[in-house]
Parts: sequence; structure tokens; C-alpha cells
Amino acid sequence: MSTERIPKKSPIARWLWIIVKWSLFALVLAFVGRQGWHVWQQVRGKPLYFQPGWFVAAVGVSIFAWIPSVWYWRRLMVSLGDHVSWRHTARAYYCGHLGKYVPGKAMVFIVRMALVRGQGARPAIAGFTVGYESLAYMASGAVAAAMLAPWILHGPRSPHWAKFLDHPALQFGVPVVVLLGALLGLAVLSKVFTRLVRFTMPKSATPGTLPRLSRRDCLIGVIPLLVAWWMHGLSLGLTIQALSPQWVSLADWPLWTAATSVAMVAGFAAVFAPGGLGVREALFIDILTPHLGEQQAVLAAVLMRCVCFVAEVLASGLLFAVVKPSPASGDSTGGQNSTDLPGEPAGMPGARTGQLQA
Repeated sequence: MSTERIPKKSPIARWLWIIVKWSLFALVLAFVGRQGWHVWQQVRGKPLYFQPGWFVAAVGVSIFAWIPSVWYWRRLMVSLGDHVSWRHTARAYYCGHLGKYVPGKAMVFIVRMALVRGQGARPAIAGFTVGYESLAYMASGAVAAAMLAPWILHGPRSPHWAKFLDHPALQFGVPVVVLLGALLGLAVLSKVFTRLVRFTMPKSATPGTLPRLSRRDCLIGVIPLLVAWWMHGLSLGLTIQALSPQWVSLADWPLWTAATSVAMVAGFAAVFAPGGLGVREALFIDILTPHLGEQQAVLAAVLMRCVCFVAEVLASGLLFAVVKPSPASGDSTGGQNSTDLPGEPAGMPGARTGQLQA
């Protein structure tokens, strides 16, 4: 294990960050709360339309939407020599979701690392792959949002200059250009993500050496993660259907996916907001209002938060109760230092592709 000393923040800097973090969180909640109160004043005393069956369907799709991420995380661990079963990977991944409601989101890393440790994963590899998968997932969400920008910018009340987005060539061409650009920049992004892991995961869990993934390992996750974002978009569509007496149109699926991508990526980036609370809702409202109206957009944003939370609690609770940890047999390295690879001298970086990088 790396013994490098981690510099401590000064008390002034620590308190300053706490003040800034909670001030931003309070401002966002105040903004969203004001919009919610305005809508509540409009609908108070009026019957609200709600179909529980569509809500349940939205919860189910939300649960399954994370399966590509579970697969990719396990794929990363396997590519670096750690073999964790599907059930233990899923258990750790879904339980880790609840950690995002702790400010700073570091608890996501801690929970997932703790639940796969002793189940075939070394702490260093578990920590690195948790961070890498999270960044790759959010990057794919940003790519999805950029690909679907024409659906975000165009709407009933869109500015005059956005009317050209109706052209089919642009609605097809923008996604293709963005996806090709993302694929071409994948090698650079992979190196950037590797460095960023040190700043996103808890300092105590940062490995002394950084694993290096092959281009194939990076490329193989692109399509599954994009599919996951489309599934999250479908969950939003089902949530909107639960509030609407009319049938929603599947032609709006790109809009749902774009709105979900923008809101969830921004919520992830807003480290001051536990679970992106307030940030996600504000963006959902802003994007959906031109298409649904303010009242429906606010209700959809609030209900979507409920959908995600119920899905996370149900999936994590069920997996935690049903999937039991295997009997601990020490680290999967067979007694080696947890940051070293099997078959390599302790403290020495691996010489093979996809192993360790100084």
C-alpha cells in the first residue's frame, strides 16, 4: 500500500469550503422550492391526476437502467485481473447509490469498495474502477446530452434561431458527429479519467500506483453506457405518463433522454448537493417546462426524484438481504500487497498492457 503522505487542508480552507458548499445547496433548494410553491398555489384544491401503474413501471425501468453500469464496472475489474461475481458486483453497485446522499459523494466509493473487498477484488483495483466507471458513465451522459441537443433546444417556445433544428439532417447529423468525436477522443479521455480518479475518490483509498486500461476496455463501455442513458430517459417518460391523462408519444424519447442526461450529470458534478438534490430538479423543470407546461414539469421533476429513490432503496435493500458475502479468505491477491498484481514483485509496476502504470 502506498505510504505517501497526504497533505491536510488548513482549518480555514476546510471551513470556507463547508460554508460555500452549504450556501450553494441552500440557494439551489430555495430556487426549486420557490418554483414548487408557485405551482402548489396554482393546483391547491384541484384534483391531481396520478396513475400508480406507470409509476411502478418507471421504478422498474430505473432499476434495470443501471445494469449496463454494473456490467461495465465488473468488466473493468476483470480486465485488471480481479474476478468478482455478478451478484456481488450488483450488490455493491446498487448499495453504493445510497452513499450519494451524503454530501461530497465520497460514501459511494467507500460503500462499493467495502462490499467487493474480499469477494475477489483488491482495494486498489476496486477503488480505481469505481472512480473510472463513475466518470465514464457521466461522460457518456454528457455525450448523450450533446447528441440530443436539437431536442433540448427546440420546443414550442424555443428562440427564433432554433427553428432550423427541425431539419432532419441536423437531428440525425448532430448525434453522429458528437459520437464520432467522442470515440476519437476516447484515448485522451481515458488518460484524463485515470488522473481524475485521484481527486474523486477518497484520499485514503487512492492507490499508490494507477492501473492502466487498454483502449479496448475503454471502447467497449461506450454503447452499453449510452443504452443505459436511453433507459433512464424511458423511466422519465413513464413518470410523465403517470401524471398525464393523455398518452405520451415515443417521439419524445430523445427529449426525455436528453433531459435526464443533463440533469443527472449536473447533479453528479454538484458535489455540494447530496444526490444532486435541487440541481437535478431545477434542470428537469427548465428543460421540460416548454414541452409540458410549468405545473406538469414541476410535478414530473418531483416524481422522478421519488422514482429514483424508491428504485435505489428497493434494489439495494433486496440485494443486500439476498446476496450474502462469500466467506472471507483474505485479499484476492493471495497475501500480496493489495496494490500489486498477482505474479508481480511487491511494489513493482506490471509490465503488461492493462496492468499498472507508475
